[in-house]
Amino acid sequence: MNPHATNLITAVAAKLALQDSFTRLRQRRLKASPNDLIWSYSRQRERRLSCLHQQLQQDTFHFNPIKQIRLSDGMWVSTYEPDDQIVLSRLKAELTPLCREALDLSHASHLSGNGGLKGAVTKTKQFAERNRFVFKTDIANYYASIDHKIMQRQFNQVVTDPRVRRLVWESMERVHVCNGAYRHIKGKGISRGSALSPLMSAMYLAPLDAYAKANNIDYVR
Repeated sequence: MNPHATNLITAVAAKLALQDSFTRLRQRRLKASPNDLIWSYSRQRERRLSCLHQQLQQDTFHFNPIKQIRLSDGMWVSTYEPDDQIVLSRLKAELTPLCREALDLSHASHLSGNGGLKGAVTKTKQFAERNRFVFKTDIANYYASIDHKIMQRQFNQVVTDPRVRRLVWESMERVHVCNGAYRHIKGKGISRGSALSPLMSAMYLAPLDAYAKANNIDYVR
């Protein structure tokens, strides 16, 4: 076990790292509406980031209810308040290298450094040329089908810090708000819009990746 994983919250809550995450978030939101929460947060950033640092260190931080927005194509996405986006970004930054160290996530094409869609297509073409049959499949509503207890067990194999474990769990067992109605998401499903979700979706299928590798199956996902 990496000793860094036992006191991970110190790295997650580092003041300079929180400031950097805020700066990146503000840069992404430069074209946001004048009513976007990022602008009021910017005016109070020193106080807000200092408070966020203390809450994380003292294990008193809790995620806010997540606003649900329906896009023109009918898909629902989650929008987070600035504090929540910063914390999720910090969790992703610290958890990703630990998870890559503990698990073989090389098959997860969507993760940075794994080739992306172009790399997946190239590899698929190579495999198709040397095989007689190709089997293509998909998981219906993959994000919505992810079991929270299984997902948490996978994270717990990597991280021993109970404060980070709680944050990961709370990011899944979240509250959605839509048109004034609040709904507690329990047991199953991860959020579209969370910075952690791509890592979660990569980890969740790691046992399938391992099976394909152990059985010498040409496999791309």
